[in-house]
Amino acid sequence: MGKFEKTPQPRPANRAPRPAQTRRKKQQNNLALIWGIGGGALLLVACLVGYFMLKKSDGGNTAKPEANRIIENAYVAGVPVGGMTREEALEALRAQFPAVDTTGMSEEEAKALANTVTFGDKMENMDIRLYRSDDVMELFTTTYDPSKEQQTDMFGEIIEHPQNPVPTPDGSGETTEPEETEELPGEPIEEDPDAPLDEDGKPYILENTICLPKANVEIRFDLQEVVEAAYQFGRAAEVEAADRHDVDISKFLQINDHGYIDDVLSRLNENATEGGETTYRDAKTFIDDEDGNPVEVDCIEIQLGSIQRELDLNDLKEEILRTYMVARFDLQYIYDEKIPQPLDLDKLYKDYKCVAPVDAVCDKETYEITESEKGWGFTMRDAYEKLSAALPGDTVVLPLTDLEPARSTETIKNSLFSDVLATYDSPHVWNPTRTRNLELASKAIDGTILNPGDIFSFNDIVGERTADKGYGEAGVYVGGRTENQLGGGVCQVASTLYWCTLKADLEVIERAEHQFTPSYVPWGMDATIYWGYLDYRFRNNTPYPIRIDASVSDGYVHVTFVGTETKDYTVKLFYEIQDSDKAEEKTVYIHPDMKNYSKFSGYTHGETIQTAYDGYKVYTYMQKIDKNGNVISTDRVNISNYDRRDKEVAYLLDPSIPMNQQIDSNGNLIETTEPTEPPTESTEPTEPPTESTEPPTESTEPTEPPTESTEPPTESTEPLPELPEP
Repeated sequence: MGKFEKTPQPRPANRAPRPAQTRRKKQQNNLALIWGIGGGALLLVACLVGYFMLKKSDGGNTAKPEANRIIENAYVAGVPVGGMTREEALEALRAQFPAVDTTGMSEEEAKALANTVTFGDKMENMDIRLYRSDDVMELFTTTYDPSKEQQTDMFGEIIEHPQNPVPTPDGSGETTEPEETEELPGEPIEEDPDAPLDEDGKPYILENTICLPKANVEIRFDLQEVVEAAYQFGRAAEVEAADRHDVDISKFLQINDHGYIDDVLSRLNENATEGGETTYRDAKTFIDDEDGNPVEVDCIEIQLGSIQRELDLNDLKEEILRTYMVARFDLQYIYDEKIPQPLDLDKLYKDYKCVAPVDAVCDKETYEITESEKGWGFTMRDAYEKLSAALPGDTVVLPLTDLEPARSTETIKNSLFSDVLATYDSPHVWNPTRTRNLELASKAIDGTILNPGDIFSFNDIVGERTADKGYGEAGVYVGGRTENQLGGGVCQVASTLYWCTLKADLEVIERAEHQFTPSYVPWGMDATIYWGYLDYRFRNNTPYPIRIDASVSDGYVHVTFVGTETKDYTVKLFYEIQDSDKAEEKTVYIHPDMKNYSKFSGYTHGETIQTAYDGYKVYTYMQKIDKNGNVISTDRVNISNYDRRDKEVAYLLDPSIPMNQQIDSNGNLIETTEPTEPPTESTEPTEPPTESTEPPTESTEPTEPPTESTEPPTESTEPLPELPEP
């Protein structure tokens, strides 16, 4: 049965209240329509004011009429007649409803209609509003959760932060919170603030509004019949006391519409839907084989159910009459709905005896590989994605085929160290000690194998740079100046590693930029290290081992990552300068009176004491490009802040004249302010460089100890390598 909804109104006198029911049962609303569920007939007229009196019998909550009078609080067609005699009620109703026009009728016909009245000018158009629930329904159930799927490596271990995450049904590699479902294209849903609510308090959706024009419908009733019905109310059977009793006069109503209402109702079910339960059957379908040729295979053809909606036209017409009966002209009616049972995906998987494939696993120690096994049927992921994307009534096809493992035994055998993931050659200057340091660091790294999930640490692999290991002193940055320390130059190896890490799109764990712009890798793609303070670390987040080849020859540091390519895109790196701070030239006046004269006495007039570096803020970007050359994404991978360093030039003063009495090149007395002292021989950081906007660790140690020099000093502040094309 359809459901009937209105806002709270007085209950019909001879109709018991209906309990709230489910979506499949008829339900009374709480609007004007409840006026029409049981009470009188016809039009709403001007209400006459009357008082009511509740008669209680033996202390019970019942009402009884007085002798020769209609029960208190009785209404007929919206007119109060309680407490009146029959004659008084007739006059009250006659005053509100006009008599039927008998012009042109015979005397006999006119006499038969002497007590018949109509709604007359009080008649209004009736709006019938049809409601339905939304189309949200549970199409299937399963214990399978795609967000819980985890990638495993060739050793059968879960990969943390995988390079290519398992895509979720929304197409991303991340688990997402449920979002609002976007409405499908089509006619906008009409909002109705007076819409009835379902059992969960959610408003029904207005599907359609039908108008019964007053010009097409004439309502008549016999005054004596309805008055007698009012008089007998409460006499034939006890009734509960109430503030208002609407007498049911629907059986006395005469509707002259020439079949109009029936004609309208007969067309209403055109908006109903057949719907039905979800079914499935064995069938055949075509899929493409490895060569792209269509092959016929078995499949499960699932016909998803949909909500079945229909109208009980007889019941709806009855409600229309009751609405007229209480002189209301607004009817809300809800489609009968039958919701199909969701498909049990777990049971379907079991019933068809589906078996998941088994991947081969490689032993970390012996590199022995287990035998992989094929599966059969359909995969839960494929079924979940197809069913999640389907709509009620759609057909979903699940092919039943042999299922290949993600990693077969042969695949692992053939894929170990088969691809170059990244390679870079960074140029180094001719400096025998520095070159020897590069060779020692590269030799320590060469041949390192990172299993899936392993973290590479430069300091752990290379170790402390000591004289016993053969390291010599070469340039590093200390307090903004360049000095020689053991192991100077090895940051170039770390920087070359960092470039390869970005190119291979591996997970960077810890990295800090140099204090000044580098000359052997593009800006923003360098990494500085310092024993005990700064490290360079990255993780192998691919499913296969990676071998690092590192060497020094022909004026270059060579680094290559060898592994198994799993990406379906290539990486392009570039940087953008966001801000700059140009270096200046400063004069250092050298005189025996100056402090630490011995440290400056060896410079000749006009000689460069310190080279210049412009300061820069640099953004580094990674661009992913598919096989067809289309850009998939462009992401900023770091922010590098490089300090400014001014150039210092020696100016030798006359040692025979006191320093504070001499004139500088601009004709001014030379200030006694001492120049910045050159660095001490301490191997500890005397002043941390400018702090990075992306600190590599949460360590409480100095965030930026001396960084390795990228020079030898030159007059140029530009990097030597060519900037990659954006």
